Amino acid sequence: MNRLTLGLAAAVMQAAGVSFAATDAVYYGVKYSTQGEVVPGEWTCQFDRAKAYAEDHDIPLVVFWGNSGCPHCVATEQAMATGTFTDWQQSRGLAMIFTVGGVTPLADNSKAYQFCRNGSMSIPRMAVYWKGHRLADGTQEKVQLNTPDYTAARLIALIEKYVANYEFSGSTAYVPGDAAADGVADADGKALVRLAAGELYRFEGIDAAACAEALEAVDDSGVHFRALVSGEVALTVAGGAGAAFSYQRWRTTVEDDRAEPGRAMVTRAGTHWAKAGTVYVRAGEGAEVYVKRVEASDGPVGVELKSSLAGVAFAADDPSDLAEVYDAKTRRMKTLLRWANRDMSEKRLVVTGVPAGKTAKVTLAAYGGFGVVSASNAVTVAAVADGAPGFSPAEASATVYRYVACSNLCPVSGAAGGRLTFSKVSGALPSGLTVAHDAAAGAMAVFGVPTASPGAAGAKRYEAVYQVTEARPT
Repeated sequence: MNRLTLGLAAAVMQAAGVSFAATDAVYYGVKYSTQGEVVPGEWTCQFDRAKAYAEDHDIPLVVFWGNSGCPHCVATEQAMATGTFTDWQQSRGLAMIFTVGGVTPLADNSKAYQFCRNGSMSIPRMAVYWKGHRLADGTQEKVQLNTPDYTAARLIALIEKYVANYEFSGSTAYVPGDAAADGVADADGKALVRLAAGELYRFEGIDAAACAEALEAVDDSGVHFRALVSGEVALTVAGGAGAAFSYQRWRTTVEDDRAEPGRAMVTRAGTHWAKAGTVYVRAGEGAEVYVKRVEASDGPVGVELKSSLAGVAFAADDPSDLAEVYDAKTRRMKTLLRWANRDMSEKRLVVTGVPAGKTAKVTLAAYGGFGVVSASNAVTVAAVADGAPGFSPAEASATVYRYVACSNLCPVSGAAGGRLTFSKVSGALPSGLTVAHDAAAGAMAVFGVPTASPGAAGAKRYEAVYQVTEARPT
């Protein structure tokens, strides 16, 4: 979308043989995520997100730090990659951080190193932490350990020494996400879909065995898969030519049947969700923000909707989902988004009233004992002029090759003859590529010779968000 005489486009470059920050990665057999949601019982290198998740969900956190080239670290990592260890970690449902110096991001490595540091020079290191609780040995909420050359059984015993008093009562559940489609197979029995590596999808009607290079089953349901590749992929439909198929991107959360109200969280937002959770909209339009009740569903509940900007209004698909209540303590009216008893549905809010050139931070606030997931409780709406230029289409993608010259155009619509400039909002393109205005084509040109190192995993995906500015005479 756009922003005061600005437009926003997601310029996606899928580069064959070029390295990038993958959604999911593997190191000496240990599978871990580098972005996306934290899932209990699975490794992630996202230190801040996993620590916040553990604290928000009141579960223990296990942090591992090793260093590339360290034989003791490799031995421990290989033990953590065994079926014995992975079966245990999934059944225990702990929050788990995996970092390796020289492999995982530097910021996460540094935080994990300091978190696990205990004065000893030996590595690898591990820490067990459960905020506000004494660990099972009865001493403290955090302990730092050294774990050289452990087998899977010894590692499990070491961690259980400190978390034996924690019982995982939840289970991983799949919640509908923002990308969905259905249709029929073409004459070759194929369905063309767009995937993002590492993301979860629900597929119905496909031949899972024939799609093994693109999809990995995440459970025994036969419909839930994790994407192994990015970009447009032709999947085999089970029924052949003309047979129906459907797919939807999903996210994970933890749900259980406890007699508790649960909490609310922002699950997604409108067309563009970039740069620290900002959604860009035209001032004359409404911004779509989706909110869900997670973890439990006992009783009717409501969460307060707050805005940093006066005059902002909220609307819902079902008007009864919103209510204005008077708070005697603060002597003001509050806007509530409500769920009925046993209702865990995702609610769509439309946020209006943000003037062009202004931003409004929309925040979920706890109300009446119903809490929020603090790591996912806010989104910023940035409004732009209704007549601002924008990219057409809003998303563009291309495949480029290392050391091979390329040129791709992202057309601009709505320009009024003024000077156009382009600036990156978030993300990155492969090194060697340049962004400039192609006046003759009326487009943003992405061109050059990619020089990025291919990395160990082969073809990788880059993603960047750009905005266009037009200087118009007053």
